[in-house]
Amino acid sequence: MYFMCIVIFIVATLAMSEHLTATDQWVDHKTAMPSDFAIMVSGIKDTDESKIRKWFVEHATKTAEPTPVVKVVIGFDHRDWRRTLKQMDKNTDKLSRLTQQGQVDETAATFEEVEELTRALRAGKKERLAKT
Repeated sequence: MYFMCIVIFIVATLAMSEHLTATDQWVDHKTAMPSDFAIMVSGIKDTDESKIRKWFVEHATKTAEPTPVVKVVIGFDHRDWRRTLKQMDKNTDKLSRLTQQGQVDETAATFEEVEELTRALRAGKKERLAKT
């Protein structure tokens, strides 16, 4: 009896898996998803959407005609963001210690770079929030 229940459960699971795969393919064929017309690019340090848009309009294809770009959406990898915040905390602590000891070295410059990046990220987030 238990064996039959297990067999029926496995067959039903396989049938549902096939049904979900077929449904996914049907929906993908009938609808337009963002992945159908969007590209994802990583490694861009600039957070100015207009500059990024202009670059893609001019350089996205090999043809001389400009490529239409509807919207540029900037997203950040949370791992990079966490790494940046941890580095900023470390640099803040180190800078505080060096300031108390009366010493200053290249840590101050690193701190300024990280803080500038953080300000840019926050400014970009504020701009995106203001547009929605």
